[in-house]
Amino acid sequence: MVEALTFEMRLALRSARDAKLVNLTPAEYALISEHAVDLDDGGRPEERPRFLRADRNFRFSYRLFAALFDTDVRLDVSGDGWRKFLAAVKVRNRITHPKAPLDLDLTSAETTELMEAITWYSEMMSSLFNRIAELVEQIDALAKSHDS
Repeated sequence: MVEALTFEMRLALRSARDAKLVNLTPAEYALISEHAVDLDDGGRPEERPRFLRADRNFRFSYRLFAALFDTDVRLDVSGDGWRKFLAAVKVRNRITHPKAPLDLDLTSAETTELMEAITWYSEMMSSLFNRIAELVEQIDALAKSHDS
């Protein structure tokens, strides 16, 4: 879910950049496009996929996406929610790429922490999307009053 919504935010950012609605640095654009430039054996530039850590990618994409809509919403990384989110990413990585059969086992404490991380994530996304919806409603009301 986190990776899917982060991907959708990056798609929106790419579209906004292509439509010249937002200025992104070359580094920011490369990151939202998830590509890196390297040199092939012949010394020619080539693009290659860049795989970003889920936590860093989410934090980066959230910040740019919030800025795209000129919101005052910030991702809260100061508290327990962020810490649990980071722990959830580690569990996700462990069960997605197990090195031993026990890596697939989830403890009761991990399950509880995962649920709390999901709650924190949902709250962060809801606060962002709710603020964007408020801004859209304000713009719509302004446009309607201007048309009258």
